[in-house]
Amino acid sequence: MIARCSLLALLLAGCHHSDEAVRLSTVVSAFDSQGWKSSEQLRPIDPARFSAQKCVGGLVDSVDAVVCELGSAEAAQRAKKGGEAWVATAVTGVALVNGSTMLALADRTRTDPLGKSIHAVTKTYLGLGPQLPGTTPRR
Repeated sequence: MIARCSLLALLLAGCHHSDEAVRLSTVVSAFDSQGWKSSEQLRPIDPARFSAQKCVGGLVDSVDAVVCELGSAEAAQRAKKGGEAWVATAVTGVALVNGSTMLALADRTRTDPLGKSIHAVTKTYLGLGPQLPGTTPRR
């Protein structure tokens, strides 16, 4: 019985998937690779509102965006509440977490009425991070 439990624990540990490698610079680089020129559009903002270590804000593919880096995936989950509050005043928006980052998008100027930009940005964002061997990317 102990051997089975040990084997099960070993298998579960080997299958653990962590997106801890997703960082602010990773997100901005991924957005730049999509042609959104995020490194030119996003500027440092006060991270305190999101209880983050650092944040950038500006436009990504025509929608308002905030990307924050936090100390851990757990802290990013907690910061998501701040992202949701930031999005609350917009017509459409979303707050998401990937690894130790949080992304909030808001269409405040109604430039994305069908949500195509928000969908493209979130798809790119959620596709970041390490993949398990034998799995397909989440893009």
